[in-house]
Amino acid sequence: MLLESMGRHPDFYAFPRETKIIPYLIASIDEFGSLEDDNNFLSLWNYLCNYPIFIKANRGIPLSIPKNWCQYPRELASVINAVFKYFAAKDGKLIWGEKTPQHIQHLPALHRLFPEAKFVHIIRDGRDCAASLKRRYQRTPELSIYRWKNIVKEGRTQGSKLGGLYLEVRYEYLTLNPEYWMKTICSFLDLPFSPEVLVSRRPKSGSTVELGHADSGISANTGKWKKQFSRKQQLKLEAIAGNYLTELDYPVYNTQGNFSPSAVKFMFWKWADFMRELCSVVKRKYRTNRSLNWANLFHRVNVAIKQSKSNRY
Repeated sequence: MLLESMGRHPDFYAFPRETKIIPYLIASIDEFGSLEDDNNFLSLWNYLCNYPIFIKANRGIPLSIPKNWCQYPRELASVINAVFKYFAAKDGKLIWGEKTPQHIQHLPALHRLFPEAKFVHIIRDGRDCAASLKRRYQRTPELSIYRWKNIVKEGRTQGSKLGGLYLEVRYEYLTLNPEYWMKTICSFLDLPFSPEVLVSRRPKSGSTVELGHADSGISANTGKWKKQFSRKQQLKLEAIAGNYLTELDYPVYNTQGNFSPSAVKFMFWKWADFMRELCSVVKRKYRTNRSLNWANLFHRVNVAIKQSKSNRY
């Protein structure tokens, strides 16, 4: 919601998908060999220009490698920046932004890659996050809120070390007072405020609404966990994250809850979620096409595995 709205700014390009790959590339860049070697550097260009997420965002067409590719700085950041600038230029935008949530676990590495980059960390009640993931992807709520607790905590710790390059925004405050917070975000990004950012796409439809409007379905998207989870389920979630929810000023019954699962239980939750999502993708593809694009399915599994390797929790 936030990036989609910011993408309406005349100077800001919002890449419409989660890349899920940048921390993995940072960790595995040595596999390409020395980028001072033309063949290795070209291999990196080929990898990113043919990366399925970028192809999909480019209407199914692989990106063209610039004719002067060998003149770019021999580093990962220059190639990633060139790819995103390609999309931004197509929309006539000056700067770009990306929205993979898991990247909040890798702020130091991303900061080293892009020293001038700014990070907006939007935080939402962990119970609403768990409810959303359960509703949309059948994710295990206990795992969702455990990961939420640790990832938000890690992101805030890492972000506090970045000074003026890091901004925290509460989802609940944003939807309650969108103009104030969108002005704050624009100022943080050194962008003049534009009223266009107060518009958002209505969920599950092509229409747009004013951000925070009573009919937008956005302001009412807070506290859904109270209806979706039974009292017993709510207590289970608070037993895991009640302490940290309290620290973030979210109302809870169990203010001391700080349970961490065993390694075995954590892996069981994790792989059960992965298999449910994989089965869901197969069923959905089969229902719509009566045939499976195995290359696309393999890509999704491959990205999920790579992303999992990049995740701390």
